Amino acid sequence: DIAERGKTLSITYQIFQQNGNYIDSVGYGLDKKDDVGETFKFPLGYGRVPVGIELGMEGMRVGGKRRISVPPDSGWIINNKEGCPKIEREGLFEVISRECLLQPIPESSAALRRFSRPAQNALLFEVELVRVK
Repeated sequence: DIAERGKTLSITYQIFQQNGNYIDSVGYGLDKKDDVGETFKFPLGYGRVPVGIELGMEGMRVGGKRRISVPPDSGWIINNKEGCPKIEREGLFEVISRECLLQPIPESSAALRRFSRPAQNALLFEVELVRVK
């Protein structure tokens, strides 16, 4: 199966800073998480994840792996949604509603701190496509 707009993708991923420092993951059992084999699911083409991730995943085949660079200006903040403050990644702690954030967002406070600093750098998103529906 191939990742196409409108299909729901199930992925495992790791997020790193540009210098290689680990931030967060799903499906790898890292950071003391018991999540080996778990996946993150989202519909491709609906703006639920940063545009760079959507573009980077289009055309992937199940089992494929990619490393996608997500620049800070196309990152995780929804600035045009009503009721959402205009903030940069470093202001994530000030966001009350997770509805103002694109996914995936780290769950632990330690991972969220690593994720939000340094906000002026791109993040590396290593992804494996597990399933397409």
